[in-house]
Amino acid sequence: ILITVEGDLSESDTAKGTYTIENFDTRVFTVNISNRVGNSVDVKIFDRFGLIYEGSYIPTILINNNGNLYMEEPRITFTNSGGDTFYEDYKISYSHIVSTALRDNVYMRGNWVFLLYATLVISILIIDINWPLFLFNMRYGHAVKKAEPSDRYLAAQKISRIIYPIVAIIFLIASLS
Repeated sequence: ILITVEGDLSESDTAKGTYTIENFDTRVFTVNISNRVGNSVDVKIFDRFGLIYEGSYIPTILINNNGNLYMEEPRITFTNSGGDTFYEDYKISYSHIVSTALRDNVYMRGNWVFLLYATLVISILIIDINWPLFLFNMRYGHAVKKAEPSDRYLAAQKISRIIYPIVAIIFLIASLS
C-alpha cells in the first residue's frame, strides 16, 4: 500500500490522505480537525461519497460523538492461493487514517548524531584530498615560514585516506539503527 498525505494538520485544519493499493484500488480521504485540547482533537473523515466518521481522536483511539469508543468491525480473511488479501469492500481503519493524517504513526528512524559524525569525517577527507597541505598549514603555517610536512606526516596522511572512508561507512551504518 502506498500512502500519501497532502497537507500538514499542525499548520492547517485539513489534510488529504491517498491510499493506493497496487493493482487494486485508490482511495482518497479528507480529514478535518477542530477543537484541539491537549492530545484530543475533534475529527471528521470524508471520502468521495461524503462524511464517513465524526467524533474525537486521542492518539490511537477514536471516540464517537456520544462518548463511546469507536469499535471497527473485525474482519478475518483467509487466502490459500498466496495472493492479495484485499477485496472489493476492503475497509481502511478510520483510526489509521486519522493517525496518518496527524502523523502520529510517522517515526524518525536512525540516529542523526552518527550521521553528523559521518558527514564530518567525509568533509575532512574531501578537504584533505583536494588540498593536501590545507590541514598542515592550518596547524603549523602561522608558526613556521614555508613549513614542509615530514615524511611521517605524509605517511599518516596516506593511511588516513584509507581509514577515513572506513570510519565514515561505519558511522553511516550506525546512523541507520
